[in-house]
Amino acid sequence: MEIKIFNFFSVLMFIILLKAENSKVIGDELPKKVIFHTKFESNIDHASHFEQKTLTNHNFYNPMDTALRKKKCEKLGLEFKQSTKEYPKNIHKILTKPNEILNTTVNLNNVGNAIYKLLSQLLCNTDQYHETIRNVIHENSLQSKPLRDLFDGDQDKLNKYLETRRINENNRIGTDVELFIAAYALDVCIYVYRDGPIAMNKWTLYHKNWPNLENLDMKNEKCLYIAEPFLGCAYYAVEDVA
Repeated sequence: MEIKIFNFFSVLMFIILLKAENSKVIGDELPKKVIFHTKFESNIDHASHFEQKTLTNHNFYNPMDTALRKKKCEKLGLEFKQSTKEYPKNIHKILTKPNEILNTTVNLNNVGNAIYKLLSQLLCNTDQYHETIRNVIHENSLQSKPLRDLFDGDQDKLNKYLETRRINENNRIGTDVELFIAAYALDVCIYVYRDGPIAMNKWTLYHKNWPNLENLDMKNEKCLYIAEPFLGCAYYAVEDVA
């Protein structure tokens, strides 16, 4: 009897240890939480606050290939700069934590143009079109129905935001609302990864199908992937995920 009990607990301990070991192996490969904004609440300095939902559908790391970036750039009436860097087609990975970001120098005196420069760089292989990208986003902000819906139809609140943020002015920091507009204005799908105690290490999805994102099939969607380690001050291109 004692031998049977011993064998039972031995098997039980083996199963527990095996599960623990497996969780160590695959722990870093688990998908990260992806959220999207459902309603604008308030804006303080560079931080906007929203009601949000967590997506339950599958999300992937599948960056836009070079040909698609070129097409998007030229659709904006801009010249795509040829480069030795090529973005391959159809990289399908589960969306986990970024493990490689594009190393760029952050000019602390010019952080206001950071997101616009990065979007210009990602789409056209140069950051020189950041003013054009900013103007396109600003123009769309003035006539965007989805943006009004994000502000729950409160035109006064939206007008106050636009007056305060002054999106069209050079060196004005672009954050969530501007990225929300960019998904429509530039016709791109954007994932932004934020870490730290406030962001809680998760991705935010900006997509033109908002707010119907919960049942969206993202398997073949090609997107831009950005990391924002410092709220509203620095943005980097995500080159790979864990």
